[in-house]
Amino acid sequence: MHDVVRVDPGDRLNVRAGPSTQFGIIGKIDRGSLDVEVVDRNAEGTWAQVNLGELSGWTSLTYLAPQVGGSFPDVSWLACFGNEPFWSMDVVVGGAARFVTPGADTLRFQAGRIEQANGRRGLFGLTAESGAGQATMVLRQQACSDGSSDRSYGLDAAIVLRGERNATLSGCCSIAPK
Repeated sequence: MHDVVRVDPGDRLNVRAGPSTQFGIIGKIDRGSLDVEVVDRNAEGTWAQVNLGELSGWTSLTYLAPQVGGSFPDVSWLACFGNEPFWSMDVVVGGAARFVTPGADTLRFQAGRIEQANGRRGLFGLTAESGAGQATMVLRQQACSDGSSDRSYGLDAAIVLRGERNATLSGCCSIAPK
């Protein structure tokens, strides 16, 4: 997560269609805004892709400051979801996790910590357990699309459920504010 900084009083931060001032403005973020999720960066690391409502656009990293504990994997909460079948999983890292899919009982787990895969940058795992089973999440830091909106997400997810319900699912995750 990032906070908007260095924007003049009375001004707003431009969000553009691409990673350069040559692209048109598609929206604006208020000066002093908090909890802006960066879902991707350009190759030079100077522009950040962010979500603005149901749109995804680009803004200069000059105006975004990372929060302490707001960068992956050092985050406190993840909101994950997928399609076909529809599912969602909210995870408080090191705390409660809740898996929901329409037409079935909610599964509740105790989540562990996010751990980086040995020798692999951008690949992480998290296990959540309960008396009724286990949910193992494999998270890859890369752009992910839900296929039904123009938003982008910064984490691609695979979830394996074992126990009371068995399934292997794929989807996207977003870092949720503290």
